[in-house]
Amino acid sequence: MKTKFIIALLIMSNGIFAQEKETKHELGLKFETPYSRLSPGLTYQYHFSPKFRLSTELEYRGYKLSTGGWKYGNVGIDIQRLWQMNNGVNFYVGLGANYGLAQNYYLGNKTFHQTLSFVPQLGVEYDFNRFGIPLILGTYTKVHYQRWLESPGYGRTTFNLGFNLKYSF
Repeated sequence: MKTKFIIALLIMSNGIFAQEKETKHELGLKFETPYSRLSPGLTYQYHFSPKFRLSTELEYRGYKLSTGGWKYGNVGIDIQRLWQMNNGVNFYVGLGANYGLAQNYYLGNKTFHQTLSFVPQLGVEYDFNRFGIPLILGTYTKVHYQRWLESPGYGRTTFNLGFNLKYSF
């Protein structure tokens, strides 16, 4: 598993620091569906080159149940390999990590948990810049391989679908 991860990182890092003449930034809103609920978040992306970008995210999730619930904050960073088509459609794959802080409240008791996740993702987006509109609309899927830091033996895997709307500058 370690070898496959290192090989994937080496393939994605090939040419990552080859600079383009104009640096591109994207700032936007994202919505994911972990546990069949829609969770909002913010995303920022910095393009190293036309093929590679650094993506960061900040996300909040909250679940209310009759006996309690969860509050969950998440920050993430990943490197994405981008394939730009001539018709405005972009495909990308990414590898990254997320750190989360969760608060569980059940029948008046509160507990806190820290999580660390390995997150591969796959996405497609449409770039409206070709029409002079600085917006990008996309959809993606992620798999969170999550481990709780205070209980190293405990973890879970979640499959998330999402969409985002980004302003390009």
